[in-house]
Amino acid sequence: MTELAKPSGYRALSPAELENERLVQEYMRLKERPTRRALQKVLKDVRAGFQPALPRTAWQLLDYLVELSHDRDWQDGLIIVWPSNGRLMDFLGCGERSVQLLLRALTNANLITHRDNNDRRRKGFRDAETGRILDAYGIDLRPLAARAEELTKLAESIQKDRIERDVFAARWAPWARVCWSLFAWPKRMPLILPGRSTQTRLKRLRSPRAVSASPWRF
Repeated sequence: MTELAKPSGYRALSPAELENERLVQEYMRLKERPTRRALQKVLKDVRAGFQPALPRTAWQLLDYLVELSHDRDWQDGLIIVWPSNGRLMDFLGCGERSVQLLLRALTNANLITHRDNNDRRRKGFRDAETGRILDAYGIDLRPLAARAEELTKLAESIQKDRIERDVFAARWAPWARVCWSLFAWPKRMPLILPGRSTQTRLKRLRSPRAVSASPWRF
């Protein structure tokens, strides 16, 4: 079995899985591969604009899967992690069905795929000295790695839009405060008119002379 081979007969290949397999092969052809740390930073910035939209717990799960990998995995070719569903359930604080749905959402979003063994159990083997993965079956992060450049551009675009919004808000905030104060000022303005009683003040307000002298007439 080659490094790219996927055992057949264990998982139906949906359109999303076929695209994931294409991304795996694309990643294997990359001459410069992304680092784990760089991609972790990109994942924090890309969530607001990523399509299809994913729930917050799906991003938490993806962050955790990336964290479980080793730095050298991202350069050696196999980026596979093999946590049990029980471990993922403990991390997320949810049931097994929820974990399965979140993994499916990440698969359909072309961020992960699966490398299956005969018994569908996740497991892996590393070289005791180098830490390099010798063989592994589990959750494959190579689709995510293959999209590193695309996700980086999306993160930069989101960051640029955020900066432009902040500049716009900072530029117009003083004018907004002025407009609001002008709108609210008549309601807050105390009624200060000469006279000895409220009746006198009201009469003065109703008189034509008071109306003609009003500062609000143009």
